[in-house]
Amino acid sequence: MEKKIILVANGPLLTKQTLKMNAYSLRSIQFIEGLKELKPKVILLDSKKNYKNNKFPKVKGIEFYEKFSDIKNLIKKLKPSFLVSVNNYTSYLCSKIPGNFYRISDLNGTLPYELQAQCKVEKNDFRSYLINRRQKRIIKTADFITSVSLAQKYSVIGQQSILGCSGYKNIGKNLVSVIENAQVSKYDNYYNKKVLGLDIPEDSQKLLFLGSFNNWVDEECLISSFALAKKKNPKLVLILTGKKENCFGNTKYENFMKIAKNKNLLGSIFHIGFIDYLDIKSLIEFCDLGIVCDLDIYESQLGARNRINEMMRFKLPVICTKASQISHEIQKLNPNLVAECGNHKEIAKKVNYLLDSQNEKEIRLAIKSFNLVYLDNDSILDPIKAFIKNPFKKEHTEIKLVRFVKNILKKKFNL
Repeated sequence: MEKKIILVANGPLLTKQTLKMNAYSLRSIQFIEGLKELKPKVILLDSKKNYKNNKFPKVKGIEFYEKFSDIKNLIKKLKPSFLVSVNNYTSYLCSKIPGNFYRISDLNGTLPYELQAQCKVEKNDFRSYLINRRQKRIIKTADFITSVSLAQKYSVIGQQSILGCSGYKNIGKNLVSVIENAQVSKYDNYYNKKVLGLDIPEDSQKLLFLGSFNNWVDEECLISSFALAKKKNPKLVLILTGKKENCFGNTKYENFMKIAKNKNLLGSIFHIGFIDYLDIKSLIEFCDLGIVCDLDIYESQLGARNRINEMMRFKLPVICTKASQISHEIQKLNPNLVAECGNHKEIAKKVNYLLDSQNEKEIRLAIKSFNLVYLDNDSILDPIKAFIKNPFKKEHTEIKLVRFVKNILKKKFNL
Protein backbone atom coordinates (compact mmCIF):
# COMPACT_ATOMS: atom_id res chain seq x y z
CA MET A 1 0.00 0.00 0.00
CA GLU A 2 1.34 3.43 -0.99
CA LYS A 3 2.09 5.66 1.98
CA LYS A 4 0.59 9.13 1.90
CA ILE A 5 3.44 11.61 2.42
CA ILE A 6 3.24 15.39 2.54
CA LEU A 7 6.44 17.43 2.29
CA VAL A 8 6.23 21.06 3.45
CA ALA A 9 9.21 23.29 2.69
CA ASN A 10 10.25 26.91 2.20
CA GLY A 11 10.45 28.77 -1.08
CA PRO A 12 11.56 30.32 -3.25
CA LEU A 13 12.05 27.59 -5.82
CA LEU A 14 14.68 28.08 -8.51
CA THR A 15 12.97 28.97 -11.80
CA LYS A 16 13.50 31.47 -14.61
CA GLN A 17 11.22 33.84 -12.67
CA THR A 18 13.10 33.61 -9.36
CA LEU A 19 14.53 36.86 -7.97
CA LYS A 20 16.43 35.51 -4.97
CA MET A 21 17.36 32.33 -3.16
CA ASN A 22 18.54 31.52 0.36
CA ALA A 23 19.89 28.66 2.44
CA TYR A 24 16.38 27.44 3.23
CA SER A 25 15.27 27.26 -0.39
CA LEU A 26 18.43 25.35 -1.34
CA ARG A 27 17.64 22.85 1.41
CA SER A 28 14.07 22.58 0.14
CA ILE A 29 15.26 21.72 -3.37
CA GLN A 30 17.57 19.05 -1.96
CA PHE A 31 14.69 17.36 -0.12
CA ILE A 32 12.20 17.71 -2.99
CA GLU A 33 14.54 16.06 -5.48
CA GLY A 34 16.07 13.55 -3.08
CA LEU A 35 12.69 12.18 -1.95
CA LYS A 36 10.98 12.15 -5.36
CA GLU A 37 10.90 8.35 -5.53
CA LEU A 38 8.55 8.38 -2.51
CA LYS A 39 6.08 10.56 -4.48
CA PRO A 40 5.26 13.01 -1.71
CA LYS A 41 2.75 15.81 -2.13
CA VAL A 42 5.03 18.88 -2.17
CA ILE A 43 3.85 22.15 -0.62
CA LEU A 44 5.93 25.32 -0.53
CA LEU A 45 5.42 28.14 1.96
CA ASP A 46 6.49 31.06 -0.20
CA SER A 47 5.90 34.66 -1.22
CA LYS A 48 4.94 35.98 -4.64
CA LYS A 49 7.46 38.78 -4.06
CA ASN A 50 10.24 36.24 -4.63
CA TYR A 51 9.33 36.00 -8.33
CA LYS A 52 9.11 38.29 -11.32
CA ASN A 53 5.72 39.88 -12.01
CA ASN A 54 4.72 39.06 -8.43
CA LYS A 55 3.36 35.66 -9.49
CA PHE A 56 4.05 32.11 -8.40
CA PRO A 57 5.61 29.96 -11.14
CA LYS A 58 3.74 26.94 -12.42
CA VAL A 59 5.75 23.84 -11.50
CA LYS A 60 4.37 20.34 -11.97
CA GLY A 61 3.86 18.54 -8.67
CA ILE A 62 4.42 21.57 -6.44
CA GLU A 63 1.79 23.75 -4.78
CA PHE A 64 2.59 27.27 -3.54
CA TYR A 65 0.97 28.94 -0.55
CA GLU A 66 1.53 32.31 1.12
CA LYS A 67 -0.48 31.59 4.27
CA PHE A 68 0.48 28.73 6.54
CA SER A 69 -3.10 28.56 7.80
CA ASP A 70 -4.08 27.29 4.33
CA ILE A 71 -1.37 24.62 4.50
CA LYS A 72 -2.52 23.62 7.97
CA ASN A 73 -6.12 23.20 6.82
CA LEU A 74 -5.01 21.17 3.80
CA ILE A 75 -2.95 18.78 5.94
CA LYS A 76 -5.83 18.30 8.38
CA LYS A 77 -8.10 17.51 5.42
CA LEU A 78 -5.72 15.11 3.64
CA LYS A 79 -4.70 13.21 6.81
CA PRO A 80 -1.28 12.00 5.65
CA SER A 81 0.63 9.07 7.07
CA PHE A 82 3.85 11.13 7.17
CA LEU A 83 4.50 14.84 7.42
CA VAL A 84 8.01 15.91 6.37
CA SER A 85 8.83 19.52 7.29
CA VAL A 86 11.99 21.03 5.79
CA ASN A 87 13.90 23.81 7.60
CA ASN A 88 13.55 25.14 11.13
CA TYR A 89 10.68 27.62 10.82
CA THR A 90 8.55 25.26 8.74
CA SER A 91 9.20 22.49 11.26
CA TYR A 92 8.08 24.79 14.07
CA LEU A 93 4.85 25.69 12.25
CA CYS A 94 4.16 22.05 11.40
CA SER A 95 4.73 21.04 15.03
CA LYS A 96 1.50 22.88 15.86
CA ILE A 97 -0.64 20.89 13.41
CA PRO A 98 -2.66 18.21 15.24
CA GLY A 99 -2.71 14.73 13.79
CA ASN A 100 -1.75 11.11 14.30
CA PHE A 101 0.81 11.06 11.46
CA TYR A 102 4.53 10.42 11.78
CA ARG A 103 6.43 13.71 12.06
CA ILE A 104 9.80 14.11 10.34
CA SER A 105 11.25 17.51 11.26
CA ASP A 106 14.33 19.05 9.68
CA LEU A 107 16.62 21.37 11.62
CA ASN A 108 18.65 23.13 8.95
CA GLY A 109 21.25 24.51 11.34
CA THR A 110 21.13 25.30 15.05
CA LEU A 111 19.16 28.52 15.29
CA PRO A 112 19.81 29.08 19.03
CA TYR A 113 23.53 29.41 18.24
CA GLU A 114 22.91 31.44 15.08
CA LEU A 115 20.90 33.79 17.28
CA GLN A 116 23.62 33.71 19.95
CA ALA A 117 25.90 35.48 17.50
CA GLN A 118 23.25 38.11 16.79
CA CYS A 119 22.43 38.51 20.49
CA LYS A 120 26.08 39.36 21.08
CA VAL A 121 25.71 42.26 18.64
CA GLU A 122 22.51 43.45 20.33
CA LYS A 123 23.77 42.65 23.86
CA ASN A 124 20.39 41.13 24.57
CA ASP A 125 19.47 37.41 24.71
CA PHE A 126 15.74 37.85 24.09
CA ARG A 127 15.92 36.52 20.51
CA SER A 128 17.70 33.42 21.79
CA TYR A 129 15.00 32.92 24.40
CA LEU A 130 12.27 33.00 21.74
CA ILE A 131 14.06 30.66 19.34
CA ASN A 132 14.80 28.17 22.12
CA ARG A 133 11.06 27.92 22.82
CA ARG A 134 10.52 27.01 19.17
CA GLN A 135 13.37 24.50 19.17
CA LYS A 136 11.98 22.79 22.26
CA ARG A 137 8.60 22.34 20.61
CA ILE A 138 10.11 20.83 17.47
CA ILE A 139 12.25 18.39 19.46
CA LYS A 140 9.38 17.32 21.72
CA THR A 141 6.86 16.73 18.92
CA ALA A 142 9.00 15.20 16.16
CA ASP A 143 9.29 11.43 15.82
CA PHE A 144 12.39 11.77 13.67
CA ILE A 145 14.73 14.75 13.32
CA THR A 146 17.31 15.54 10.65
CA SER A 147 20.36 17.73 11.22
CA VAL A 148 23.03 19.17 8.91
CA SER A 149 26.07 17.83 10.78
CA LEU A 150 27.17 15.12 13.16
CA ALA A 151 27.90 17.74 15.82
CA GLN A 152 24.36 19.08 15.52
CA LYS A 153 22.97 15.54 15.73
CA TYR A 154 24.69 14.97 19.07
CA SER A 155 23.56 18.40 20.24
CA VAL A 156 19.93 17.48 19.50
CA ILE A 157 20.29 14.10 21.22
CA GLY A 158 21.48 15.94 24.33
CA GLN A 159 18.53 18.31 24.15
CA GLN A 160 16.14 15.38 23.79
CA SER A 161 17.37 13.90 27.05
CA ILE A 162 16.38 16.98 29.06
CA LEU A 163 13.05 17.34 27.24
CA GLY A 164 11.72 13.94 28.23
CA CYS A 165 12.63 11.96 25.11
CA SER A 166 15.23 9.60 26.59
CA GLY A 167 12.84 7.20 28.30
CA TYR A 168 13.18 3.43 28.17
CA LYS A 169 10.55 3.13 25.44
CA ASN A 170 12.90 4.88 22.99
CA ILE A 171 15.91 2.69 23.62
CA GLY A 172 17.42 1.50 20.34
CA LYS A 173 15.45 4.02 18.26
CA ASN A 174 17.42 6.27 15.93
CA LEU A 175 15.67 9.56 16.71
CA VAL A 176 18.14 11.86 14.92
CA SER A 177 20.07 11.47 11.66
CA VAL A 178 22.40 13.64 9.61
CA ILE A 179 21.34 14.99 6.20
CA GLU A 180 24.28 17.09 5.06
CA ASN A 181 23.53 19.99 2.75
CA ALA A 182 24.00 19.07 -0.90
CA GLN A 183 22.96 20.50 -4.24
CA VAL A 184 21.29 19.32 -7.43
CA SER A 185 22.10 20.19 -11.03
CA LYS A 186 18.56 19.72 -12.38
CA TYR A 187 17.92 23.47 -12.27
CA ASP A 188 21.17 24.57 -13.93
CA ASN A 189 19.44 25.58 -17.16
CA TYR A 190 17.63 28.35 -15.29
CA TYR A 191 20.86 30.26 -14.62
CA ASN A 192 21.68 33.14 -16.93
CA LYS A 193 24.42 32.29 -19.42
CA LYS A 194 25.58 35.83 -20.14
CA VAL A 195 29.06 36.92 -19.03
CA LEU A 196 28.94 39.47 -16.22
CA GLY A 197 30.17 42.89 -17.31
CA LEU A 198 32.21 43.70 -14.23
CA ASP A 199 34.75 46.52 -14.40
CA ILE A 200 37.63 44.48 -13.02
CA PRO A 201 41.10 44.18 -14.61
CA GLU A 202 41.18 41.21 -16.98
CA ASP A 203 44.62 40.04 -15.88
CA SER A 204 43.71 40.06 -12.17
CA GLN A 205 43.30 36.95 -10.06
CA LYS A 206 39.87 37.13 -8.50
CA LEU A 207 39.18 36.03 -4.92
CA LEU A 208 35.43 35.72 -4.21
CA PHE A 209 33.78 36.27 -0.83
CA LEU A 210 30.23 35.10 -1.52
CA GLY A 211 27.40 36.36 0.69
CA SER A 212 27.03 39.09 3.26
CA PHE A 213 29.01 39.72 6.43
CA ASN A 214 26.92 37.66 8.82
CA ASN A 215 27.59 37.38 12.53
CA TRP A 216 29.96 34.42 12.31
CA VAL A 217 32.25 35.88 9.64
CA ASP A 218 35.77 36.74 10.85
CA GLU A 219 36.13 39.99 8.92
CA GLU A 220 39.50 40.87 10.46
CA CYS A 221 41.01 37.55 9.44
CA LEU A 222 39.50 37.93 5.96
CA ILE A 223 41.07 41.31 5.24
CA SER A 224 44.38 40.38 6.89
CA SER A 225 44.58 37.20 4.79
CA PHE A 226 43.86 39.14 1.61
CA ALA A 227 46.41 41.82 2.45
CA LEU A 228 49.17 39.30 3.10
CA ALA A 229 48.36 37.19 0.03
CA LYS A 230 48.39 40.32 -2.15
CA LYS A 231 51.92 41.21 -1.07
CA LYS A 232 53.13 38.11 -2.90
CA ASN A 233 50.52 38.36 -5.66
CA PRO A 234 49.94 42.03 -6.65
CA LYS A 235 47.32 41.06 -9.24
CA LEU A 236 45.02 39.65 -6.57
CA VAL A 237 41.64 41.38 -6.13
CA LEU A 238 38.78 40.64 -3.75
CA ILE A 239 35.16 40.56 -4.93
CA LEU A 240 32.41 41.00 -2.32
CA THR A 241 28.69 40.40 -2.72
CA GLY A 242 25.62 41.07 -0.60
CA LYS A 243 24.61 43.84 1.76
CA LYS A 244 26.94 46.56 2.96
CA GLU A 245 26.15 48.57 6.08
CA ASN A 246 24.10 47.30 9.03
CA CYS A 247 24.20 43.67 7.94
CA PHE A 248 22.47 41.41 10.50
CA GLY A 249 22.68 44.30 12.96
CA ASN A 250 26.48 44.16 13.12
CA THR A 251 29.27 46.49 11.99
CA LYS A 252 31.52 43.84 10.45
CA TYR A 253 31.42 45.34 6.97
CA GLU A 254 32.25 48.78 8.32
CA ASN A 255 35.13 47.34 10.35
CA PHE A 256 36.34 45.37 7.31
CA MET A 257 36.38 48.50 5.12
CA LYS A 258 38.08 50.56 7.82
CA ILE A 259 40.95 48.06 8.02
CA ALA A 260 41.07 47.86 4.21
CA LYS A 261 41.40 51.63 4.03
CA ASN A 262 44.21 51.65 6.60
CA LYS A 263 46.03 49.01 4.54
CA ASN A 264 45.49 50.98 1.28
CA LEU A 265 43.50 48.11 -0.23
CA LEU A 266 40.27 49.84 -1.28
CA GLY A 267 41.39 49.97 -4.92
CA SER A 268 41.71 46.17 -4.94
CA ILE A 269 38.29 45.45 -3.42
CA PHE A 270 35.16 45.36 -5.60
CA HIS A 271 31.82 45.26 -3.80
CA ILE A 272 29.16 44.40 -6.38
CA GLY A 273 26.30 44.23 -3.85
CA PHE A 274 23.26 42.08 -4.46
CA ILE A 275 23.12 40.41 -7.85
CA ASP A 276 20.30 38.61 -9.62
CA TYR A 277 20.53 35.07 -8.21
CA LEU A 278 20.31 33.70 -11.73
CA ASP A 279 23.71 35.38 -12.36
CA ILE A 280 25.44 33.58 -9.48
CA LYS A 281 26.78 30.78 -11.70
CA SER A 282 28.38 33.33 -14.05
CA LEU A 283 29.90 35.18 -11.10
CA ILE A 284 31.41 32.03 -9.59
CA GLU A 285 32.83 30.93 -12.94
CA PHE A 286 34.27 34.43 -13.43
CA CYS A 287 36.43 34.06 -10.30
CA ASP A 288 39.59 32.07 -9.61
CA LEU A 289 39.16 31.16 -5.95
CA GLY A 290 36.54 31.39 -3.21
CA ILE A 291 37.24 32.21 0.42
CA VAL A 292 35.31 31.52 3.64
CA CYS A 293 36.60 32.91 6.96
CA ASP A 294 34.52 31.85 9.98
CA LEU A 295 34.88 32.52 13.67
CA ASP A 296 35.47 29.37 15.70
CA ILE A 297 32.13 29.48 17.53
CA TYR A 298 29.34 26.96 18.08
CA GLU A 299 27.37 28.17 15.04
CA SER A 300 30.34 27.34 12.83
CA GLN A 301 30.98 24.00 14.49
CA LEU A 302 27.34 22.86 14.35
CA GLY A 303 26.20 24.39 11.08
CA ALA A 304 26.53 23.97 7.32
CA ARG A 305 28.13 26.26 4.71
CA ASN A 306 26.02 26.62 1.58
CA ARG A 307 28.41 29.16 0.09
CA ILE A 308 31.09 26.45 0.01
CA ASN A 309 28.74 23.97 -1.67
CA GLU A 310 27.66 26.56 -4.24
CA MET A 311 31.19 27.55 -5.24
CA MET A 312 32.52 23.99 -5.36
CA ARG A 313 29.58 22.69 -7.40
CA PHE A 314 30.49 25.18 -10.13
CA LYS A 315 34.10 23.95 -9.90
CA LEU A 316 35.52 26.95 -8.06
CA PRO A 317 38.09 25.89 -5.43
CA VAL A 318 37.50 27.37 -1.95
CA ILE A 319 39.91 28.11 0.87
CA CYS A 320 37.90 27.76 4.08
CA THR A 321 38.58 27.81 7.80
CA LYS A 322 38.31 24.57 9.76
CA ALA A 323 35.19 24.77 11.91
CA SER A 324 32.15 23.35 10.09
CA GLN A 325 31.71 19.66 9.27
CA ILE A 326 32.02 20.40 5.55
CA SER A 327 35.44 21.98 6.14
CA HIS A 328 36.65 18.80 7.85
CA GLU A 329 35.41 16.72 4.91
CA ILE A 330 37.23 19.01 2.47
CA GLN A 331 40.42 18.72 4.49
CA LYS A 332 40.34 14.95 3.93
CA LEU A 333 40.24 15.58 0.17
CA ASN A 334 43.05 18.14 0.13
CA PRO A 335 44.48 19.88 3.24
CA ASN A 336 45.56 22.85 1.12
CA LEU A 337 41.89 23.89 0.88
CA VAL A 338 41.52 24.33 4.65
CA ALA A 339 43.23 26.52 7.25
CA GLU A 340 42.88 27.07 10.98
CA CYS A 341 40.36 29.69 12.09
CA GLY A 342 41.97 33.08 12.70
CA ASN A 343 45.30 32.11 11.14
CA HIS A 344 45.62 34.74 8.40
CA LYS A 345 49.20 33.73 7.62
CA GLU A 346 48.20 30.15 6.83
CA ILE A 347 45.20 31.32 4.80
CA ALA A 348 47.31 33.77 2.76
CA LYS A 349 49.90 31.10 2.05
CA LYS A 350 47.24 28.68 0.84
CA VAL A 351 45.48 31.35 -1.24
CA ASN A 352 48.64 31.76 -3.28
CA TYR A 353 49.22 28.01 -3.40
CA LEU A 354 45.74 27.43 -4.79
CA LEU A 355 46.14 30.19 -7.39
CA ASP A 356 49.39 28.70 -8.66
CA SER A 357 48.62 26.97 -11.96
CA GLN A 358 51.15 24.23 -11.13
CA ASN A 359 48.73 22.96 -8.46
CA GLU A 360 45.60 23.04 -10.60
CA LYS A 361 45.44 19.31 -11.31
CA GLU A 362 45.36 18.24 -7.65
CA ILE A 363 42.79 20.90 -6.82
CA ARG A 364 40.52 19.86 -9.69
CA LEU A 365 40.72 16.28 -8.44
CA ALA A 366 39.59 17.39 -4.96
CA ILE A 367 36.64 19.33 -6.42
CA LYS A 368 35.61 16.32 -8.49
CA SER A 369 35.72 14.08 -5.41
CA PHE A 370 33.72 16.66 -3.43
CA ASN A 371 30.96 16.83 -6.04
CA LEU A 372 30.67 13.05 -6.20
CA VAL A 373 29.31 13.31 -2.65
CA TYR A 374 27.61 16.70 -2.50
CA LEU A 375 26.08 17.06 -5.96
CA ASP A 376 23.13 14.99 -7.23
CA ASN A 377 23.54 12.42 -4.47
CA ASP A 378 20.07 11.26 -3.43
CA SER A 379 21.55 8.71 -1.02
CA ILE A 380 22.17 11.56 1.45
CA LEU A 381 18.39 11.41 2.07
CA ASP A 382 18.51 7.66 2.85
CA PRO A 383 17.89 8.14 6.62
CA ILE A 384 14.45 9.62 5.86
CA LYS A 385 13.65 6.85 3.37
CA ALA A 386 14.64 4.26 5.98
CA PHE A 387 12.41 5.85 8.61
CA ILE A 388 9.42 5.95 6.26
CA LYS A 389 10.00 2.28 5.40
CA ASN A 390 10.10 1.27 9.09
CA PRO A 391 8.53 4.12 11.10
CA PHE A 392 8.12 4.40 14.85
CA LYS A 393 6.52 6.79 17.26
CA LYS A 394 8.77 8.59 19.69
CA GLU A 395 7.59 8.04 23.25
CA HIS A 396 7.95 10.48 26.11
CA THR A 397 9.41 9.61 29.49
CA GLU A 398 7.15 7.43 31.62
CA ILE A 399 7.64 8.04 35.34
CA LYS A 400 5.92 5.71 37.85
CA LEU A 401 7.02 7.07 41.19
CA VAL A 402 4.83 4.85 43.37
CA ARG A 403 6.06 1.67 41.70
CA PHE A 404 9.66 2.89 42.03
CA VAL A 405 9.27 3.57 45.77
CA LYS A 406 7.56 0.21 46.33
CA ASN A 407 10.45 -1.62 44.65
CA ILE A 408 12.96 0.23 46.84
CA LEU A 409 11.04 -0.66 50.00
CA LYS A 410 10.76 -4.30 48.94
CA LYS A 411 14.50 -4.58 48.45
CA LYS A 412 15.31 -2.78 51.68
CA PHE A 413 12.90 -4.66 53.94
CA ASN A 414 12.72 -7.93 52.00
CA LEU A 415 8.96 -7.52 51.58
